[in-house]
Amino acid sequence: QWDAVTPDFLSAATAPAKWSSAWVICERNGMAVDYNETEKFHFVENLIHEHCICGVTGCADASHEKVTFQAWVDDTKLPTEGAYYLTEDVNLNGAAELSKDLKLCLNGCTVTATNGARHVMVGYGYTFSLTDCGTTGKLTGGTAAWGASISLDYKGTFNMYGGTIRGNTAKTSAGGVYASTNTTFNMTGGAIVANTSEAAGGGMYVLRAKVTITGGQLNSNIAKSSGAQMVVGG
Repeated sequence: QWDAVTPDFLSAATAPAKWSSAWVICERNGMAVDYNETEKFHFVENLIHEHCICGVTGCADASHEKVTFQAWVDDTKLPTEGAYYLTEDVNLNGAAELSKDLKLCLNGCTVTATNGARHVMVGYGYTFSLTDCGTTGKLTGGTAAWGASISLDYKGTFNMYGGTIRGNTAKTSAGGVYASTNTTFNMTGGAIVANTSEAAGGGMYVLRAKVTITGGQLNSNIAKSSGAQMVVGG
């Protein structure tokens, strides 16, 4: 048990539905704890989990690293750095603009962008790696002007191992992923499907970027002018 006085490495959080009592996250090691009527903290569950970056159980690809993910418990925003997995669906009020590299496991959860936001902005040489150890994780609802789900700029890199980018709409180009000059997009799994662009590139718009696709799905996207799945410009 911890003392009744909350240590400085504990912070208040909103509990997922499976916990009915008040609880906190130990930021030092990702443990969820709650407190009893005497306000003495006790251990509930270890929220750290580990798996291959691709999210596939028993992955034999030696180039794939094993990642230790911490629990992310805020249902209004996404992390901007580190390695996290979602514990519940997220209703995103604004895009996550990376401040360092980020590895994100959707864990079967849905991230819905609202208020004209996209999901993630990647720039300044940072890398965003998206995976899903579940089967239903998705990024949806984005309605940004371009890159309605993911926008790459300033030498940013997006590695897509899993998850689905679905149901996003760009007012101009790239209903799913926008990759601008000197950025990198690597897709080995997951899906970019059923996104819409009011102009070009329903699924993706690539402008002098390096793109490597060796797996996953890129289909069923819609563009009002050209390139339903992908436009390569420049």
